Amino acid sequence: MRAPVLLVFALGCKAEKLGVHLPPTGIDAVNLEDLQRDVFALGGPAAAPRGAGEAGAAAGAAWVEQRLSQMSLVPAYGRAWQQPMGDGRALVCGQRDGQSDDAIAILALDSGAGAAHGAVPLTALIALAKSFTGPQKPAYTLLFCAVPQPGGLDAYAATPPIPLDRTVGVYTLGPFADGQLRTAEAPPLGPAPRVSLSTAKVPDAGPADRAEAVDFRRLLDRVRQVRVWVARPPGAPPPGAPERESSAPRR
Repeated sequence: MRAPVLLVFALGCKAEKLGVHLPPTGIDAVNLEDLQRDVFALGGPAAAPRGAGEAGAAAGAAWVEQRLSQMSLVPAYGRAWQQPMGDGRALVCGQRDGQSDDAIAILALDSGAGAAHGAVPLTALIALAKSFTGPQKPAYTLLFCAVPQPGGLDAYAATPPIPLDRTVGVYTLGPFADGQLRTAEAPPLGPAPRVSLSTAKVPDAGPADRAEAVDFRRLLDRVRQVRVWVARPPGAPPPGAPERESSAPRR
């Protein structure tokens, strides 16, 4: 009878009390080391210059695909992670199935150059994907996509992994620089409403846009803020009413 008694005792105790280590979940799964590794891989001194032709674009897409696959996502384009845009660049999309077949799309805008301009939004995308690992399904199916700029939003709208009439919301990430996160209603993608999550200040281009200059603690805080938007329950009001973009409609 001793074994059944021990089993009952074990099932009634929390894993922490039994000395079992449970991996962190949710936003706690994201750490500074992850952010640093991805920013330096995508925009550090040793990274391929992603704004300098097809080879650089392919290297960046391959890194994003590898990292999204490590987050237990599945390829969003059938068996493929990438959807070619016809100019040597490609959309890279991973999918996490949710309780609903309707989707929320999180799109990182990648300029293909520098750390703040390109690597930081992609790093935030990878971190968000990691924050949704775990056994519990999200309310909606989630799409995590790297979208080259310019032209990437149009390419996504033309070949979405899940039809836009089944997409309840689109969040575009970036550009990110110093300053507070700015949320703004943006021109929709087809019938899908879109919110832009960026900073009012645009990152400086040129030699100063270095991985070494990124404030990783600020970036982690920004990922936490974005996750609040993505993870809110269906039908719940957004966390703060977004302002409406005053600029001309753009994609």
